[in-house]
Amino acid sequence: MMPGDPVCSIIVFCDYVIVEQTTGKNSLIGTFGNLGSLQFPFVIPSFFVHVNITNFIPGSAAISLAVNLKHVQTGGVVGSVAFPIQLPSLKAKLPPGGAQINLNVPLQNVNFPAPGAYECEVLFDGERIGSRILEVTQHKPSSFTPPQNLS
Repeated sequence: MMPGDPVCSIIVFCDYVIVEQTTGKNSLIGTFGNLGSLQFPFVIPSFFVHVNITNFIPGSAAISLAVNLKHVQTGGVVGSVAFPIQLPSLKAKLPPGGAQINLNVPLQNVNFPAPGAYECEVLFDGERIGSRILEVTQHKPSSFTPPQNLS
C-alpha cells in the first residue's frame, strides 16, 4: 500500500482516555466491545472512540474527521461527531507506511433505542477508512436475593 490512502487501523471503545503530557502516550481506561442494559432506550452519558489512522501523507491543510455510530438493522444514527484536524507535518523523511496519528473522539449522550449491532464508522475527509461493531444487549433482571439479617 502506498502512502496517501489513509487506513483506520485501530478502533477501541473506552470509558476514559488519559494522555501522558510529556510523551503523548494514550492510556485507554475501561475498554469494551459490548454494552448491556436492562431496558431500552438506553442512554450512555459519555465514552470515547480511540482511533489510529495510518498511511496518510501529512499536509498543511486541515482535514475533516467524522465518527458515526449507527444501528446496523435500521441505519439510524445514534451518535456522530465531526471536526477538522490539523495533521502533523513531518520534518524527517516520510516512513514507508506513511504517517500515523492517534485520536480520542468523545461521544456524549448516545441513545441506543434497541438491542443489536451498532456500527462505528470512521470517515477521513468524507472517505470511509474503517469500522467496528459495538454489540448492545438486553440483560434479564437478576434473580439474586440478597442475604437477610436473621437477628
